[in-house]
Amino acid sequence: MHPIKSRKPFTLFKKKTQNGLIWYVRFWNETSHKYDIARSTGIIAEGKKQRRYEAEQIAREIFSEIQIKHPQKETFIQYLENVWTQNSSYIKETGQSQPNLSNKISRDNFSEKDLKEIAVVLNCTFNAVFKMNDTGEEI
Repeated sequence: MHPIKSRKPFTLFKKKTQNGLIWYVRFWNETSHKYDIARSTGIIAEGKKQRRYEAEQIAREIFSEIQIKHPQKETFIQYLENVWTQNSSYIKETGQSQPNLSNKISRDNFSEKDLKEIAVVLNCTFNAVFKMNDTGEEI
């Protein structure tokens, strides 16, 4: 039997942008079992210690703001019925505005990121795959 591995709530990494190297934070997603929700800290990685401490402080603030929550037990039908309301799980968890959500739904214009965020709220996994028509192979 393997011991349960404890994960840090976030990790920091540097990303090259137009403004130089910026510290980003990636949060642990208990549903997908990986670090997959990334945000910029806005801290430029410069100097001897590359301002990592400042980036960690910002990451802690972001984490306390978004506090990745385990969704309440909500059925898919309940979720769809409530998605339009101002206090819907989707709007709360993703920070979407209700007009923005309405536009996405009416235009059928959800990004893969949107669909992954919906999956997190519903406590499920979204997988986008390409399926070969001739062989049925998924890639």
